[in-house]
Amino acid sequence: MKKDHCIIVSIALIFVLILFKSNNLDVFLSNETYIFPDSYTYIDASNLLYNEFHPHPYRPLGYAALLGLPNLFMTQLTTLDYIIFSFGLNLLFWLFTLVVLFETLMLFTIKKLAYTAAFVFMFSMGNATHIALILSETIVTGLFIFMVFFMFKYTKTKNTKHLIWSVSILNITSLFRPGMFYLGVIFCILLIVYLLRKKEFKRRSFFIFLISVILIISQGMAMFKTYGNFTMSYIDKLAWYFYLGCQSSALEKQISYNDERTLRNEKRKTLSWEELSTLSKEDFKSQIANNSKHMLYAYLNNLFDNCTSGSSNLILIKSLQNNRNNKLMAHRFHVLSKIQNKLYVILAILCLAWFGSFRKYWNIALFVSLSIIFYVILTSGVSFWQGDRFNITVYPLILLTLFSLLDLLFKPYRNKINPV
Repeated sequence: MKKDHCIIVSIALIFVLILFKSNNLDVFLSNETYIFPDSYTYIDASNLLYNEFHPHPYRPLGYAALLGLPNLFMTQLTTLDYIIFSFGLNLLFWLFTLVVLFETLMLFTIKKLAYTAAFVFMFSMGNATHIALILSETIVTGLFIFMVFFMFKYTKTKNTKHLIWSVSILNITSLFRPGMFYLGVIFCILLIVYLLRKKEFKRRSFFIFLISVILIISQGMAMFKTYGNFTMSYIDKLAWYFYLGCQSSALEKQISYNDERTLRNEKRKTLSWEELSTLSKEDFKSQIANNSKHMLYAYLNNLFDNCTSGSSNLILIKSLQNNRNNKLMAHRFHVLSKIQNKLYVILAILCLAWFGSFRKYWNIALFVSLSIIFYVILTSGVSFWQGDRFNITVYPLILLTLFSLLDLLFKPYRNKINPV
């Protein structure tokens, strides 16, 4: 490990220790009250995969396979076993994200700025406290930054293997966050068209790309065999039918969200996953045609809430605290996470405006980074009450984009001061 990596990892571990001790997170790790409802679905997905060799209806195979690795060495894993393993896994990916963010910035800027970005991300409350949760966001964050790292490598080396590896990692990300499948398909098509035009097929690198595509097809085939649809997951259908679609329908009927949710839950009980998928699609088409006004209102309201709220994790931590000082500390961290979420979103918008306004700043790495950032932010509007859970996955990409644009802006002046 490089000296710089050792410094970053050491400081990060000290910070996590202080953060966890000051919020009693070390105690909550062994408390099932602290587990998010979604966490149980990930545990179920791992048990289903390792014990019955079936996919979960809305948790794809990637995270289920990774979280369930202890099943290869242990029998009858308890919830506590999953909590401990998940913590170790998330901690490794969080540290990995810090190091890759630093290394990506070192491809084009000075060390001081690379350290600055790494430390800004390190102290992002939503990401740091997410380590304690059995959720996929920390791993997805690491995969995002790893993908963009190879895009920046490509802009520097023009070696197509880096381009292929980058798109391959995005494909693999779909196995952890199925919503990325659609963006992955677009990038796969663009990659293939580019390689055909350049006639630069590198067998080893393209083999990795093929493996990533085969993994996605395997997920779809497993879902088709088990539930009846070739799909990555039914999570998009669930999110529409019980979140945004439910909201907009309630607004149209002038009833409460809970009342509409109850009606939809009753209808759901009698349906198979294949039938729910059909119902969700029909409901979506119907509301687009007949209820677009309320749908747009609900979507924008969700988007605003997800871009301005703090970490729901820290709200839970606050509610579980017994000590008044610890409660106050958790509250302050939550306020900080709310401020950070707003700042990151504002920076993302400024970066997009900056990138779009000056053609001389255009390059494929920045385009891909901004595509992922706004794809994640904009799709968050389908759901609600998520806090910063969607946006934290693109925090390092926002920092990377910002520092890259700043480097492009000041490089001419730096070259005048320090001519080669």
